[in-house]
Amino acid sequence: MTRWEGEATVLGPPVTMGSKRAFVNRKTHRAVVVDDKRPELRHWQQAMREEMERTAPEQPLSCAVTVTVLVYLLRPKGHYGSGRNADKLRESAPAYPIGKPDADKILRAVLDCGTGIWFRDDAQVCGLHILKRWATGSPKTSVYGTSLPLGGDRNWAREQEEAGEELMLR
Repeated sequence: MTRWEGEATVLGPPVTMGSKRAFVNRKTHRAVVVDDKRPELRHWQQAMREEMERTAPEQPLSCAVTVTVLVYLLRPKGHYGSGRNADKLRESAPAYPIGKPDADKILRAVLDCGTGIWFRDDAQVCGLHILKRWATGSPKTSVYGTSLPLGGDRNWAREQEEAGEELMLR
């Protein structure tokens, strides 16, 4: 099998999987589980799936894959000065977006999109990286997928591991 690489970008802030709520329907006495943010999540995931399909393999992969997610978020207005300093970043502004959206919930939404398009099941994901950064332009979410060698090339795996560690230290 030749190496596969996929790429998808959706403009706008990411929509996370959200929390699930469960309750018992009084009429049917059955448990019902609903997702918070369902309509916005559905639209965002549809846009991501359409982008993933542009670089999808002919059939969803059945081998191991790595997925890297880069999330670019807008800085809140409070990170900037006021009046004549409105375009200047305050010294107290954090260097990285350490608040919401939660990285794990973004990953769940992205991996759900890749299932059946890039790979058969998200359990095949053997390498997973997510980086949240401040956007210099519009907010966006970019996803990169790569198939891993079937033979388990140890040198290639070691290089990828080192590259991932280097990427995380940036």
